Amino acid sequence: MAYAMLYPEPTTRAEISKKGVDARKGKTATGSVSGPVETKKPAKARLSVARRVLSHSLDMAQGVMAGASSLDEALLVIRSNKRCRMARESSVWML
Repeated sequence: MAYAMLYPEPTTRAEISKKGVDARKGKTATGSVSGPVETKKPAKARLSVARRVLSHSLDMAQGVMAGASSLDEALLVIRSNKRCRMARESSVWML
């Protein structure tokens, strides 16, 4: 979740190249390691879930960071909210 908060948008290789970063090594032209390209990245799927939680609710993301709920629980809440919203929208269409 912390990584998702630091980098809320996925960084593409094209963006990295524009910044002067060697995408294969994760180093800038001066040799220092850049932020978004690290050798020990969290799993892409978990990072994607963390970004989804963050985009849905900052309070929920902070709750995950504090340990009040797990990332999986937060994802279930998001999915439940989406299902409820879709059900309400479909009932409006039926009227």
